[in-house]
Amino acid sequence: PHPEGLADPVSYVEELEGLSDETVRKIMGGNLARLMGVEDRVLR
Repeated sequence: PHPEGLADPVSYVEELEGLSDETVRKIMGGNLARLMGVEDRVLR
């Protein structure tokens, strides 16, 4: 999700119910975190 496109980007995680933690990480910024070399976390 793009922060400029969602009123509350963190609440988007509720839409990802049923997906693996790895997939949620990627969708919620894990890909960018990996590229930037920072830690990513799953918010649940």
